[in-house]
Amino acid sequence: MSAIGDATGRKEIVRLHRASIAGLLAASVLFLVSAVLQHLASLQRWVVLAGTQIPGDVWIEDHRFDYSFPVAPWEPIGTAAQLFGAATLIQALGVLAMVVGVLVRPGAAAGRNVNLGLAGVLFAVLVAAAFGIKGAHALISGVDGVPSGLQENVWLVRTLLLLELAGLIALAALWRPRFPAAMAACMFLLRSTVVGEILANYMIAPLFAGYGSHDTTPWFETVVAASTAIAAICMIFTVGSSMRRGAASN
Repeated sequence: MSAIGDATGRKEIVRLHRASIAGLLAASVLFLVSAVLQHLASLQRWVVLAGTQIPGDVWIEDHRFDYSFPVAPWEPIGTAAQLFGAATLIQALGVLAMVVGVLVRPGAAAGRNVNLGLAGVLFAVLVAAAFGIKGAHALISGVDGVPSGLQENVWLVRTLLLLELAGLIALAALWRPRFPAAMAACMFLLRSTVVGEILANYMIAPLFAGYGSHDTTPWFETVVAASTAIAAICMIFTVGSSMRRGAASN
């Protein structure tokens, strides 16, 4: 009976490892797809629109062209808002896949880790919800050509800002001891929050553009996209860690 129990336990561990790897790989792919779509949206502004401008046109760095969270007065740029909205929705799915991949790892939900696991699920759902609503706002705004009604709900916008920022910080703190690569992914995903976008616009993008704009610094959206791509790479490292643990347990 003991041998049968041991064999069953080993099979369960193998299944959990496979499920974990599948979730982490899914998160990596979703983050990478999101990063590509974000960059394509950025190209709509800084290449396509910039290439069609003539002297005397409205300044391309004007906030009215910002598509990450359209607010009136706003002017859509091609399909930039739709691309960004889809990218953010995919990013939300990536966050959910990430938490699944982390929490189904053998031992992650054992003993005192149960409460930590539940907390991780809660934080991930809050972050995904915030990203999802923000992505839907950009997507709907792009399709309609005008900002959606979300821009008028000030309290909801402030709540989203708090949830995405606090949720990612909480996940990073929660996973730091046992899942450092997942923690790093959360830190890079912070660049996708409103606070992260502000820092990217005024502190990081100027390093590449050669100057800082008092409105929108060129290519700041690509800085955010690059951070999402790095989060995808972090997921690959987490997969490697999970595979090594799986090999050690066999």
